Amino acid sequence: MNYIFVFPLGQIGELANKLSDEFKLKYSDIPWRWVISVRHRIVHDYEGISMGRIWQTIQESIPELFDYTMKILGEIE
Repeated sequence: MNYIFVFPLGQIGELANKLSDEFKLKYSDIPWRWVISVRHRIVHDYEGISMGRIWQTIQESIPELFDYTMKILGEIE
Protein backbone atom coordinates (compact mmCIF):
# COMPACT_ATOMS: atom_id res chain seq x y z
CA MET A 1 0.00 0.00 0.00
CA ASN A 2 1.32 3.39 -0.95
CA TYR A 3 1.14 6.03 1.79
CA ILE A 4 0.71 8.77 -0.81
CA PHE A 5 -3.05 8.20 -0.60
CA VAL A 6 -3.21 9.18 3.06
CA PHE A 7 -2.31 12.86 2.65
CA PRO A 8 -5.25 13.79 0.37
CA LEU A 9 -7.69 12.28 2.89
CA GLY A 10 -6.16 14.44 5.59
CA GLN A 11 -6.49 17.47 3.34
CA ILE A 12 -10.16 16.78 2.72
CA GLY A 13 -10.76 16.67 6.47
CA GLU A 14 -8.71 19.81 7.04
CA LEU A 15 -10.69 21.76 4.45
CA ALA A 16 -14.01 20.39 5.69
CA ASN A 17 -13.12 21.61 9.16
CA LYS A 18 -12.84 25.16 7.80
CA LEU A 19 -16.36 25.18 6.33
CA SER A 20 -18.93 27.25 8.15
CA ASP A 21 -21.47 25.55 10.39
CA GLU A 22 -24.17 27.07 8.19
CA PHE A 23 -22.73 25.37 5.10
CA LYS A 24 -22.40 22.03 6.89
CA LEU A 25 -26.00 22.26 8.08
CA LYS A 26 -27.23 23.12 4.60
CA TYR A 27 -25.44 20.07 3.17
CA SER A 28 -25.94 17.76 6.10
CA ASP A 29 -26.12 14.66 3.88
CA ILE A 30 -22.33 14.61 4.06
CA PRO A 31 -21.07 13.10 7.33
CA TRP A 32 -18.89 16.11 8.12
CA ARG A 33 -17.97 14.92 11.59
CA TRP A 34 -16.68 11.64 10.16
CA VAL A 35 -14.75 13.40 7.37
CA ILE A 36 -13.04 15.64 9.92
CA SER A 37 -12.36 12.75 12.31
CA VAL A 38 -10.53 10.87 9.54
CA ARG A 39 -8.19 13.84 9.26
CA HIS A 40 -7.58 13.90 13.00
CA ARG A 41 -6.87 10.19 13.03
CA ILE A 42 -4.39 10.50 10.15
CA VAL A 43 -2.56 13.46 11.68
CA HIS A 44 -2.51 12.40 15.32
CA ASP A 45 -2.27 8.62 15.06
CA TYR A 46 -0.45 8.16 11.78
CA GLU A 47 1.27 4.93 12.81
CA GLY A 48 -1.97 3.48 14.15
CA ILE A 49 -4.09 3.90 11.05
CA SER A 50 -5.10 0.87 9.07
CA MET A 51 -4.04 1.07 5.46
CA GLY A 52 -6.80 -1.41 4.64
CA ARG A 53 -9.32 0.98 6.14
CA ILE A 54 -7.77 3.89 4.23
CA TRP A 55 -8.05 1.95 0.98
CA GLN A 56 -11.64 1.00 1.79
CA THR A 57 -12.45 4.67 2.39
CA ILE A 58 -10.87 5.62 -0.93
CA GLN A 59 -12.79 2.93 -2.78
CA GLU A 60 -16.19 3.42 -1.14
CA SER A 61 -16.55 6.87 0.41
CA ILE A 62 -14.52 9.16 -1.81
CA PRO A 63 -16.55 8.48 -4.99
CA GLU A 64 -19.75 9.28 -3.07
CA LEU A 65 -18.20 12.42 -1.60
CA PHE A 66 -17.02 13.49 -5.06
CA ASP A 67 -20.47 13.04 -6.58
CA TYR A 68 -22.12 14.98 -3.79
CA THR A 69 -19.50 17.72 -4.03
CA MET A 70 -20.17 18.08 -7.75
CA LYS A 71 -23.87 18.43 -6.97
CA ILE A 72 -23.13 21.19 -4.46
CA LEU A 73 -20.91 23.00 -6.97
CA GLY A 74 -23.72 22.80 -9.52
CA GLU A 75 -26.09 24.50 -7.07
CA ILE A 76 -23.58 27.23 -6.22
CA GLU A 77 -22.78 28.15 -9.83
